[in-house]
Amino acid sequence: MKVVVGSVLTDQIFNSPTCNWIVMVMFDMCGGKSFSDSSSTAFTKLPHVLAVNYSIWPLAQFINFKFV
Repeated sequence: MKVVVGSVLTDQIFNSPTCNWIVMVMFDMCGGKSFSDSSSTAFTKLPHVLAVNYSIWPLAQFINFKFV
């Protein structure tokens, strides 16, 4: 149980913000925005995206890490 909780926390603290930021920046850059504009937009949107992420994914990951 300790390993599962540690895995979920590690993923949510380190991977989730990084991966969400990268996806948002790349999506905007594919739409023609500069890296600077894309990065700024991503940092503005990131708190809301992470709030939604943290309400859904920890339970899904807990089940995944525990049973899969």
